[in-house]
Amino acid sequence: MPSTGRCAISAERPHPVHAAASDIDSGGVTLWLVRHGETDWNNAGRIQGHTDIPLNENGRKQARKAAQRLAEQRFDAAYASDLSRARETAEIIAAAHGLPVQTDPRLRERSHGSLEGYFYQDIRLKHPDLIEALRADPVCTSMPGGESVADTAARMAAAADDLAARHPGGVLLVATHGLSLATLYCLANDLPLSRVREYIPENTAVIVIHWG
Repeated sequence: MPSTGRCAISAERPHPVHAAASDIDSGGVTLWLVRHGETDWNNAGRIQGHTDIPLNENGRKQARKAAQRLAEQRFDAAYASDLSRARETAEIIAAAHGLPVQTDPRLRERSHGSLEGYFYQDIRLKHPDLIEALRADPVCTSMPGGESVADTAARMAAAADDLAARHPGGVLLVATHGLSLATLYCLANDLPLSRVREYIPENTAVIVIHWG
């Protein structure tokens, strides 16, 4: 049965987006969040989670186009999830800036536990109890052997807090994953995590937030 235990984070934590320069100088950090490029599992509609699926050729092409779009943007450092699809996306973009990519496993996608590799439509057919639990409580319901949205948001927020402390006033490139990225967007804009799926971006889309 899916778990709906105590949530790990509140959805009410505000971190205003696109803060003024005076706010950035006060110690926060500007995060240019990039979702990784396309993978074969993206195309097939399979759940990836923590499974390390590499970029496909189109995903690398998308990353190169993102690098061109961001070529004139200054970055002080580059970070990525340690999963290869995010790390390679960051490496392609960061190469134009002469920056090494530092990895942090807290920037991974939500863990879907035993459901990774499943097709989305199969979950609806084979796990109707999970679908009902997610409808009733989309934030605190955990995947079997995996994470809830709240769990994911908690570790993403902890990673962002560390980046803000390490790079006060800095501008960082951060390559991560769709739902994980969307949790930070919700927290930064004081949006409820129950709406997180509305803000999952397309592959290699960029969202800028101020954190801290």
